[in-house]
Amino acid sequence: MSDAAVAEFWRRVKKTDTCWLWVGAKRGHEGYGCFRVAIDTPFGRASLQVAAHKIAYALTKGPLAAGLLLRHSCDTPPCVNPDHLIPGTHKQNSGDASERGRLSRYWSKLTDDSVGEMRRFYFEAEMTVGALAKRYSMSKPGVISVLIGETHRTAPGPIGPIRKVVGTKVFGAKLDERKVAEMRGRFIAGETITELGAAFGVVPPTVSKIIRNERWKHVSPMPAVQIRPGHRKLTREQVMKIRQRHSAGTPQARLAADYDVSRAAISMLVNRKTHA
Repeated sequence: MSDAAVAEFWRRVKKTDTCWLWVGAKRGHEGYGCFRVAIDTPFGRASLQVAAHKIAYALTKGPLAAGLLLRHSCDTPPCVNPDHLIPGTHKQNSGDASERGRLSRYWSKLTDDSVGEMRRFYFEAEMTVGALAKRYSMSKPGVISVLIGETHRTAPGPIGPIRKVVGTKVFGAKLDERKVAEMRGRFIAGETITELGAAFGVVPPTVSKIIRNERWKHVSPMPAVQIRPGHRKLTREQVMKIRQRHSAGTPQARLAADYDVSRAAISMLVNRKTHA
């Protein structure tokens, strides 16, 4: 930073007996200050917005070590007093926020009562993480953090490990064990992944993972010898007919249009790179 930029930076700091409060621009709902500095790039000069407390620390105590951030010992986001800034890791910063109640102040959507209710719903009523996420308008990782005690440590309610959920217990499951077994049987009989997706109301990638035993592993798995490679939109009879027509001189573009597939798919098929 130039001398003029440094002088401009400190003009935006109001020093008190404790905190040095940033009175310039702020970003985010937490209220951290920010200051735009000029940097050199391979394409010329450019400007970059940097957190004000990081600049204050660098100007007074030197650069921050790689991989570390600055923790506010005063719990005042606009403060840039270098004596209130302690280098640390993300984990240490999250621990500070949890212990001092900053999580509930800035990020949490929950009260202690709702945390206790959530934990009882999970461990006593056996609601799933997905159901709780929908009920409390949270992400699944956020719910898990509450249930295992990573956040809201002082809130009431039981804390414990997350149980494994499979089959129909998965929140929003469209299939059950009977349908999965039927799907695998129909695939062995010759139906395509696309046809099975339409029949069971799920997208083809989901069918593909079920056929390849990547999902619903607790149901009788597909024999490896019965798993056809690749994404199959065409039946065996259609493949044979395409190859016959191509050998007779039908252009690949015409075949692609007739069977509603890409020209690349036809090319790989007739050259036996797929559907061997």
